[in-house]
Amino acid sequence: MKEADILKALGAKIRDFRKAAGLTQEVLAGKVGVSVDMVGNIERGENFTSALTLHRIGQAVGRNVDELWAGVPRVKKRAADAAIDQTLANIRQMLESGQAVDAQDLAAVFEKAAKRQPKAPKKR
Repeated sequence: MKEADILKALGAKIRDFRKAAGLTQEVLAGKVGVSVDMVGNIERGENFTSALTLHRIGQAVGRNVDELWAGVPRVKKRAADAAIDQTLANIRQMLESGQAVDAQDLAAVFEKAAKRQPKAPKKR
């Protein structure tokens, strides 16, 4: 997977959400605090931006960052990285649902993730 493909897919998703929200590039740029040229570059996949700007774009179009990335091609992840992503998703879900999260809850989530980790090969 090429970086350019990822940027183009993300930019197209942002453009679709912007249009669905009834915003022009000029209005989106004003809400996000970037130039119109920057919005155009992001939408064409010519430029990547900071996570904070992506968050602001999501807020401006009424979407969360996860929705911006949904369906965007990804580099195949190692099993360990996938387990960490799942763990973070579990924690996010606990927080977003208003569930109280304490040290025991976090320990249980990480313990479950550790069990999914592949065993490291033995050194010879």
